[in-house]
Amino acid sequence: MSPNNSFNLPIPPNAGTEKHPWDFFHLNNVERGPSGDYMISSRHFSTLYHLSAANGSILWELGGKQPTWKMDDNAWFHFQHDARFHGEDTVS
Repeated sequence: MSPNNSFNLPIPPNAGTEKHPWDFFHLNNVERGPSGDYMISSRHFSTLYHLSAANGSILWELGGKQPTWKMDDNAWFHFQHDARFHGEDTVS
């Protein structure tokens, strides 16, 4: 997960110090799903990540700059919050 995929750009000139941290990822929530894998929501990446509990690999990405699936051009998926599993194949 590269900081270049963040929508929290450009990096402010004084960012990255203790006094002025730069939150490129902004983790909203982590949830363990029915299969035991994890979903994390990154506000600044505008992405939900489904991660393997076995090895930490990314199983799929919803939204963001490198999505697993292309959304319709009229779909809007940005800066989501509090993503949840609803069974094996539904998230909200």
